[in-house]
Amino acid sequence: IICIKATDGSVFGSSTTTPWRLQKGWYGMDDTANNRSNDSFLFRSLSGKMEVYPYTGSDDFVQYCSAQILAIGGGDWQQDDSPYGPDESHGIGLLIDGDLAGGESNSCATFANPRLFDAEDGEE
Repeated sequence: IICIKATDGSVFGSSTTTPWRLQKGWYGMDDTANNRSNDSFLFRSLSGKMEVYPYTGSDDFVQYCSAQILAIGGGDWQQDDSPYGPDESHGIGLLIDGDLAGGESNSCATFANPRLFDAEDGEE
């Protein structure tokens, strides 16, 4: 479980079913190969209410881990399928810089999530 409390007080993060490891390329579907479900999800607390975005099964872009970044959810929406509209940024659901000092969040099809925090908050 990754849980982050930003300097503005917002709380967000993820839970993944596959243990984290340094690896080239995306992973996180290991458990489904063993007939286990993938119970990974992204979450955020918004105005005191917890919002959970479970794995959708739309792609295999669940986890990515290198010395430079941790990433959760990398699937792109098919054309205009995003329920959050054309103005919502698309990309990696949650990206954390290797030094843990910054990151970003975007809407992604892997978890059908909106941005978990405002873009400016990730630069703090």
